[in-house]
Amino acid sequence: MERLFEQLMSLDGFVRMLIVLIVTFVVSLLVKLLFGVKFKKQRTATILGMIGSILIFMIWFAGIVYALMQIGVDTTSILVGAGITGVILGLGSESLIADVLAGISLILDKDFQVGDTVAIDDFRGEVVAMGMRTVSIRDIAGNVNIIRNSTIESVINQSKGTPLTVARFPVSRDKKLEDVEATVEKAIDTVFAEKPELFVSRPVYRGVDELSTELDDTQMVLLITAEVKEANMYDAKRAILRAVKIALEEEE
Repeated sequence: MERLFEQLMSLDGFVRMLIVLIVTFVVSLLVKLLFGVKFKKQRTATILGMIGSILIFMIWFAGIVYALMQIGVDTTSILVGAGITGVILGLGSESLIADVLAGISLILDKDFQVGDTVAIDDFRGEVVAMGMRTVSIRDIAGNVNIIRNSTIESVINQSKGTPLTVARFPVSRDKKLEDVEATVEKAIDTVFAEKPELFVSRPVYRGVDELSTELDDTQMVLLITAEVKEANMYDAKRAILRAVKIALEEEE
């Protein structure tokens, strides 16, 4: 090991700098792979993801400083004279500090964690990663939105509690309401029996939600709600509406 170090030091400064940067990259990659292992507990994955991001930042910071030393840059005087905080601020990284502090706050407050479905700034999806600076959210289409921690002001965590899907549908006001309601209840029984995996409990018919639609005042709007798992929210709504449509057609 000592001989290897002597050989390294005998190389040209720029070559040593390149080697240091390569080693830094490899080490940071290994840390990323190590802390990127998926765990069953969401909170464990969230905390380890944050720790991994902090370690990677520290590795790169130390690696860059050491690499500069190889070409004769007096990094010691820089760190001692200005202080590490001064160097970071001098590099224009005030936003970095804000992002890190906001990320720590998100972890401690437990507002959401990896695996939760959230809505942030009108973007809804599953939290796939929580890092030192950013949160990554993937929507149902596979799009990933990367949001800086310090820009997150409000979050709707749709994984807390039992999500409720809402199905509204128009029916002619000329139809007898009692007959329509009986048909709707049969449709609910049918969809709940055929696709129980979509629902936490049997959907509930709530009644008349509106006596006319925006485009047609000859119709009334009926309402059904259902407790569902977050992943089944839209599939459950479509299944309810399909069952109601088929049931109404059969009654004609």
